[in-house]
Amino acid sequence: MGDNMFQQVKTFLNKVVQQLDVQANKYRIGVSQFSDDAQAEVLLNTFKGKNQVLNHIKKNLVYKAERVGELKTGVAIKHAIDVHFKESSGSRLVEGIPQFLVIITSGSSKYDPFQQAVNSVKKHGVKIVPIGVQNTNMKEWEDMGIKYFNLSADNLTPLSRNIHNLIKTEKENQFKRAGPPPAGCVETEEADIYFLMDGSGSIKPQDFLEVKTFLIEMVEMFNIGPDNVRIGAVQYASNPELELNITHHSSKIAIQQAIQNIRQVGGGTRTGEALHFMLKCFQSAVTTRPTTVPQYLVTLTDGESEDEVRQVAETLRKKGVLTYAIGVKDANKTQLLEISGSDDRFFYVYNFDSLKDIKNKVVQEICSQEACKKVKADIIFLIDSSGSIVEEDFKRMKQFVENIVKKSDIGVDKVQVGAIQFSYTQKEEFTLNKFSLKTDLQEAIRNMSQLYGGTLTGQALSFTSKYFESAKGGRSDVDQFLIVITDGEAQDEVAAPAEALRNKGITVFSIGVFGSNNTQLEEISGSQNKVFFIESYDALSSILNTVFFGICHPQKDCKIERADIVFLIDGSDSISPTDFQTMKEFLKAMVINFDIRPNRVHIGVAQFSHKYAKQFYLRSFTDTSTFQNQIENIRQITGSTYIANALRNVKDFFTTSAGSRKSEGVEQILLVITDGVAQDRDEVYQAAEDLRQDSITIYALGIGDIDVYQLIQIAGTPDRKFMVKNFNELVTIKTRFVRNICEDPRDAKCAIDIAVGFDITSQKPGQQIFSDQHKLQVFLPEILKEMTSLQTISCVSGSQIQISFGFEITNSEPVYETQFKTLSPDIVTELSSQWVVKPSYLNRAFLESLWKKFEKSENKTKDHVAEKSCCGICCKCLGDEGLIGNKGPKGQKGSNGSFGRVGHPGEEGTPGIRGPPGLNGTQGFPGCEGLRGLKVTAAVDPREATAVADPREATAGAGPREVTAAVDPREAPAAAVDPREAMAAAGPWDVTAAVDPREVPAGADPREATAVVDPREAMAAAVDPQEATAGAGPREATAAADPREETAAADPREATLGILDADIQLAFAGLPSAANAVPAEGESGNPGDKGEVGTLGPRGVQGDIGFPGYTGPQGNDGDPGNPGARGPKGIRGRRGESGPKGDPGSPGDLGYPGHKECELINYIRQNCRARECPVYPTELVFALDMSAEVTTQSFTRMKEMVLSILEDLSFSESNCPTGTRVSLVSYSYATKYVIRFNDYHRKKQLLKSVKEIPLERTTGRRNIGAAMKFVARNSFKRIRKGTLVRKMAIIFADGPSQDAVSISTAAMEFSALDITPVVIAFQDLPNIKRAFAIDDTGRFQFINIPTKEDPKIMLENLKLCSLCYDTCNPDPTCLKIKNRPSPVQMDMDVAFLLDSSRTMSSDNFERSKEFLHSVLDQFVITNQPRTSDPGARVALVQHTSSGYTQREEQNPVNLEFDFVAYSSKKQMKRHIKESLHQLQSDSGVGHALEWTMNNLFSKVSKARSTKVIFAVIGGDTSFWDKKKLAEIALNAKCQGFTIFALTIGGPINDTEVEQLASFPFSHHSCQLGKVLDLDMDYALKFTHAFFSLVANKINNYPPKILQRKCERLILQEKQQGDEVPMSAPERITAENVKRE
Repeated sequence: MGDNMFQQVKTFLNKVVQQLDVQANKYRIGVSQFSDDAQAEVLLNTFKGKNQVLNHIKKNLVYKAERVGELKTGVAIKHAIDVHFKESSGSRLVEGIPQFLVIITSGSSKYDPFQQAVNSVKKHGVKIVPIGVQNTNMKEWEDMGIKYFNLSADNLTPLSRNIHNLIKTEKENQFKRAGPPPAGCVETEEADIYFLMDGSGSIKPQDFLEVKTFLIEMVEMFNIGPDNVRIGAVQYASNPELELNITHHSSKIAIQQAIQNIRQVGGGTRTGEALHFMLKCFQSAVTTRPTTVPQYLVTLTDGESEDEVRQVAETLRKKGVLTYAIGVKDANKTQLLEISGSDDRFFYVYNFDSLKDIKNKVVQEICSQEACKKVKADIIFLIDSSGSIVEEDFKRMKQFVENIVKKSDIGVDKVQVGAIQFSYTQKEEFTLNKFSLKTDLQEAIRNMSQLYGGTLTGQALSFTSKYFESAKGGRSDVDQFLIVITDGEAQDEVAAPAEALRNKGITVFSIGVFGSNNTQLEEISGSQNKVFFIESYDALSSILNTVFFGICHPQKDCKIERADIVFLIDGSDSISPTDFQTMKEFLKAMVINFDIRPNRVHIGVAQFSHKYAKQFYLRSFTDTSTFQNQIENIRQITGSTYIANALRNVKDFFTTSAGSRKSEGVEQILLVITDGVAQDRDEVYQAAEDLRQDSITIYALGIGDIDVYQLIQIAGTPDRKFMVKNFNELVTIKTRFVRNICEDPRDAKCAIDIAVGFDITSQKPGQQIFSDQHKLQVFLPEILKEMTSLQTISCVSGSQIQISFGFEITNSEPVYETQFKTLSPDIVTELSSQWVVKPSYLNRAFLESLWKKFEKSENKTKDHVAEKSCCGICCKCLGDEGLIGNKGPKGQKGSNGSFGRVGHPGEEGTPGIRGPPGLNGTQGFPGCEGLRGLKVTAAVDPREATAVADPREATAGAGPREVTAAVDPREAPAAAVDPREAMAAAGPWDVTAAVDPREVPAGADPREATAVVDPREAMAAAVDPQEATAGAGPREATAAADPREETAAADPREATLGILDADIQLAFAGLPSAANAVPAEGESGNPGDKGEVGTLGPRGVQGDIGFPGYTGPQGNDGDPGNPGARGPKGIRGRRGESGPKGDPGSPGDLGYPGHKECELINYIRQNCRARECPVYPTELVFALDMSAEVTTQSFTRMKEMVLSILEDLSFSESNCPTGTRVSLVSYSYATKYVIRFNDYHRKKQLLKSVKEIPLERTTGRRNIGAAMKFVARNSFKRIRKGTLVRKMAIIFADGPSQDAVSISTAAMEFSALDITPVVIAFQDLPNIKRAFAIDDTGRFQFINIPTKEDPKIMLENLKLCSLCYDTCNPDPTCLKIKNRPSPVQMDMDVAFLLDSSRTMSSDNFERSKEFLHSVLDQFVITNQPRTSDPGARVALVQHTSSGYTQREEQNPVNLEFDFVAYSSKKQMKRHIKESLHQLQSDSGVGHALEWTMNNLFSKVSKARSTKVIFAVIGGDTSFWDKKKLAEIALNAKCQGFTIFALTIGGPINDTEVEQLASFPFSHHSCQLGKVLDLDMDYALKFTHAFFSLVANKINNYPPKILQRKCERLILQEKQQGDEVPMSAPERITAENVKRE
């Protein structure tokens, strides 16, 4: 390839990637290099963003000159399958995402299985796009029938755009234009079709399976039946064999099964003999039909026939059999042409796998034979004749037009054709009605000459519009088509003129040739399935049949497959005969959009005035043309206008006897067309409501000056109400009217009946139903209302639900029962009046009584509940199991969860099994012989053992055989402790026996009882003392033996705890003097003589408290004591249930007559007190400037002015709502309190305090805006409440402040909080005056008092017109002051985006509605939105729409009304109040913002220069919308949109709000937490200030701060090839800096 060419390839890749939206969930890119082997550079999931891919291509994709070897494309293709198109590498084939393999090659593949690799990758569902560099020979691709491209230095940009268009078209249209849908061949109602299959030995078994699959899929597209289309099949090789007789199977499934069972016969290829056999088959088929039907033969072969085919094929055609030939691989194309007899019926593919690519073409060609016989259409060709088209291509374009004419049945009542050329100008070649002969048309087409020049497609579309009108030969009652052929990018805007054409009902096909802009083509056609993109003009022939089939059988935009539609038309005197004829033409034009056939759409018509006339019932017509003819026979009945009477009568149409299919679940639709006001207007609503209750959907079309409210009463909702100014404008609304009918989800499909019963077991006879259930009575309306807010239960996604309630009280007398009907606000009152005669029980009888209500319901669809629960657990409903959906995309990794709670401790394990004894250790060395120890007596008198601190320490030095006994605690010294503790301290081998004196046998000395052990006290033992055997060794004695079970020692005193041969000693540690020595074990001495009895020792110290004794017997009752004193007051009990409702009281006396506010004030002044200043209770705050620039002289002057103002004011010295309260703050860069409102209650003290305020020297600069905001937000928090309380702030400034934004923010907050600000400055401050311009009441004042000027006059005026101003008796000198602000007068387009998601609570949504209702009063709304009349135009959208799944064809919003829908504020308010309902969907602010920009602002006529988007937000946007929000918000700001964000509720992510709102953020956002009425009042007033700010142009849109971001965005859009209209940020100048 070479390094130079490789660099061009990199440039090409860069341009392609730039045009794709590379993201993880959109386009993914992989890259490999190959020669004789392949190496992956980037996998599909390596990078998630465009910039990463571009950076890799630029820096890391290098030409590897060392790669030598033969070029093996097959190896590269296999590498792509094995490496790239795997789920582990990021492929999304299993999700149905289109897969593309773009191969850029410099030569032919050498010595590798190239064709097998191509077939393999196609079977994997991957589309191959081969590109050869320079003049590479691409014959191997051409031989396989694969389209290829050539890349050179001259076509890098066009080819990159071409590849982008190809990928985008294929991605968006992967299923749309695969061919006609199953209903595409409905015109072929009757036909006999035989398939002649080649089963010779040259076809491989796998390929023969492909043939059968091809035929099975073709069968799927026909209306199979014994009286419709019949299918037969014959297989041939050396001999033909009938596989499927045309009369054997009459169902689609049976035929497909029979084809599947065909087995290949093998042999030669004798096609001629097989064709002879087919003559007999068709002759036999004719005898089985009562009438002649079309006959078709489809021959499929892969080789050259061994016999002659031409003669027999001609014979078949002469017999009326239309022959088609399909050749594969080695088939002889000459023979195929002989078999088919025409190029149109001859098809060829290079392999069997490609059969599926031509399946739709074959079916289209067969079906078009019938579909085009009866077609009536107006076709205009709009032909690009610019200079970019060479002469040869212009000829090919003319040939394409001529071929369409050849295939059409030209005539006055058939197909009419017109042609227009365009470049810079437009040229009419011939109109629709100029030629009625095909030959004349063809001659005119050949004579067209090229114009040359530029490409103004938009102007050409506008020019063409009038050529479809009757003056130019157009016919409104036939299908009209515009076919646009262009090869370049339009140099003007095409979307608006193209939409105007489509709104007239014109179908627009756009054909784009290499280099055209796919986005513009889609804007022209309105949808991608009407766009045809081809690589060259040579390829026009490849789309000829597809385009022609679209003309012969246009796809209806209407999604209604089955419906009963009745037109109720006004025939009163107010309609002139000419207008009545226009209305009939409108009906004829409308029904073109409906598929009128016996099992599809039925149409009926009735006419009314004061009379009612049935024109024809629903089953009167079976096709469109018959209906249109009968419309002409309708005669106007004339008379007055009685709409209610007509609505009652037309109900007969919707009965079975009149042809209605309501019982079959077919939609019932009534279209009412009227031009007058009903004479029985009071009855209209009920008559229409009765029809709606009968599941009939009503649309109302009003003509002329008609009552809008009456139309809404008829339709039931503004969404189904339409209006035009006069009958001539009916043609402009036809498409929108039909589209709404076809796309509107009908209530009849989504009706839910809810049976409500009451199980209250505690009820008693004679009580009312809610006697003891007051909470139920209170909350029942809210519960029922919550049920009615269900959006997607048991219904199609996105559909509206009609919920009806039926109530029943089974234990009332008589039984209370209602029919299923919509919820009435009076139902709770009605239920409350019911009396019960017995308790109710939730048993089988109770549930069966509710079930019987459903049997009486007219709603035939019922949900059978299998399980139900409460507390947030979903119900389960039985039904047919649906198909398993496609595997969804892998979700994003969630955030780390919170730490779980600490687990409970596990249960204690059981003791382990005792291990085996260890090995005996080696005998140690004998130790040195110890010294002989002192002889110690064996018995120690416990009374002498005074040194023992703790009996537990007495065992520390004991050996393993020394068992220490605890003595009687009564005789132990004071240091002895509880014997039970002595045991706990014993070591594992030092067994200590605690002796309980109570268990010493009678006559025994407790001091000698050393072995008596109480088993209850053996706490140190690990096991049951009863399990300790008498023979246990000294180291195994783990428990004290029970004396009662001890057999080794009869005497309890001799029991040794189970320790045999133990030396029992009593030892104490720490004995004094000699006794303190550690005794050594010596030899036994001789027994000594018995000593004399000693003298009685002194009385010992009292010992510790002994063990508590056992509980003694209960004593006798004691004497009763004296009565106690009265106890304290008890806790107040729970409030009891309220009693039943009492009888109504008698009317009270008449109250005093009320007074208006000013009347009341004047009355009080005249009778209570004299007029003072201020005349109303006033909260007054002063702010003194203490910034670094303030001098002592200036500060003194400020204080003197404060004192002068206060001197004449009355003060509030009590809690009475009169007089003035004063607070004072000082400010520099920061603000702080000097005097608070409650500091002084006497005027004298306050004045003294003001005089003593010192000037605090600071280095902080002046920040007037911060001081104003501090006053607004803090100083007026704790003030007196009341309607008449006034709030006023007087700010002194010694110099300028550059914080223009904060000053404007403070002014907005003052306005919203009803605070009157006055700024007194000693020099001119433009920032203050500019900010105060938002107020038009005259209350905001800026007073400039130069240093040398006397302030007395100005301060007097301040007192007169601010502090002492009386709104009821204003001073004549203060006439400029208004009590309330006026609506803002400005030409602007305002779109309100209302968050209708689940994040917005129902209460907040209702408050949002009230806000929208009130905010319309804040500005002047134009009365003529379609013209340039001054004033604002308003639109309202909710987001997101129910069931929105982020697919491009879905609208993310519900459009409530656009800019031109209403011409008065009253209509908008009515819509908001009556028709605005919460959607309860996901939040998608970004998607809604994008839709609003693209569909409201960009398409509105005569757009205003000021564009405002006002977003009301109730919570965070959805995760899938966050990125879109950031991108679109920036785009909108760069385009000059003004975006305001009002947040209600919370918490809400501040980052998202800041991303959305315009700069400065404080001007364009209002954040409310828990919404109260005062908050909503604040929001309304802040909003008025915002609109005033916009009207005074205080901010720039876009702001200078976004200049660089917007420039980058514009550059990025240019690189992607999409020009986005943007307002350039205002350049930074000295004037701007000064102004800011």
